[in-house]
Amino acid sequence: MVDHYRSRRDELPFDETLDSPLDKLGPEAEVAQRERLAQLGRLVSDLDEEQRELLQLRLVAELNYRDIGEVVGSSEGAVKKALYRVLDQLRGRWAVADVRAQEESATEDANE
Repeated sequence: MVDHYRSRRDELPFDETLDSPLDKLGPEAEVAQRERLAQLGRLVSDLDEEQRELLQLRLVAELNYRDIGEVVGSSEGAVKKALYRVLDQLRGRWAVADVRAQEESATEDANE
């Protein structure tokens, strides 16, 4: 079972998974969504391999905590804690990136 899920992770590209909801957006909203997805992709790529694997198993493969624990060789509680920390880290980085983007936008507006 473990080898099955580990081999599948290479078949589930992060970008393709995130791009699917763009089909229903207008052009301006699609550009904004693509920018947000690109930023999220950069933030996720900054995570270490183990953190990315946990996210992929939970969000892409949609495994429960117990099954993720079996795949990575950890307890269910350790997986919950690790995923909480990864998501909290991403939220924090997202907030910082969002503030920077707003500051850049304000600077560009002031220079016009």
